[in-house]
Amino acid sequence: MMVGSIGMTLLFRGVKTNQFKDLAEGDTLLLRGPFNNGLLGLQHLEAQQSSRCLILTKGIGLLPSVSAVRYLQSRHNETELYVDEGNFSPSILKFQLDLFELPFKPLTLLDDDGELSTPAKHVIRRFVADGGSLIHVGASEYVIHQVAAYLHYIGNRHVKLSACNNARMCCGEGVCGACTEITADRRVIHHCKEQVKIK
Repeated sequence: MMVGSIGMTLLFRGVKTNQFKDLAEGDTLLLRGPFNNGLLGLQHLEAQQSSRCLILTKGIGLLPSVSAVRYLQSRHNETELYVDEGNFSPSILKFQLDLFELPFKPLTLLDDDGELSTPAKHVIRRFVADGGSLIHVGASEYVIHQVAAYLHYIGNRHVKLSACNNARMCCGEGVCGACTEITADRRVIHHCKEQVKIK
């Protein structure tokens, strides 16, 4: 087994992440992955080559989006990254962005009423009008639905959508059952293992 150090950014929100608070220096962790199961619309992301891609992230959603950004850049795509701090520490976000050398622009994704903000709508509309190819959303399921609804509202026919599977991910392996759903035809699926359409 290889011994070394690894940096992690955690947002303590629930039972699983709060367990990290009990760790002490010298404790041992078993880490598995990455599984790359945490993306919806993966086929759209993988199809991009020398295209223009817009990445919208909010809070902790930035971190799982970094691999998507780096993948897109490795395929000669032009990426435009917008970051909404949300409730996340600006210094931690800046550290992460500097670490991966990702230039970004700040953008508030939701307004005070919880709707997609006017500046966010402007960015999306401009991107679509300028012939952009893919929008990747690294945020809550609510924000993902807001972006998808706005794309539908403006009559988008060509820009594809990918997103972090934040709402359905837990263990990433289909073991814990948190992402399990039974379809109308009584089939059991694990959202962390299957690609589903973003609605």
